[in-house]
Amino acid sequence: MDNVVLAYKALAAGIGMLALFGAGIGLGKVSASYVESVARNPQAKDDLRSAAMMGFAFTESVALMAMLIVLLIIYTI
Repeated sequence: MDNVVLAYKALAAGIGMLALFGAGIGLGKVSASYVESVARNPQAKDDLRSAAMMGFAFTESVALMAMLIVLLIIYTI
């Protein structure tokens, strides 16, 4: 019975870690958009930086919440 529970925990943790792939793709898109925007309009670099940092923060918060949920699945249930 314990092996079955352990297998389901591993499966749930693996599925939960798929959210980190999405967060990585999101971070890549935010940084690519920032670089492209600065290349098109260098004078707006300071305004764009704050928006890009907000995008980084929101995307990274999704990754951290996914990691927290995965750790809770592994160590509590």
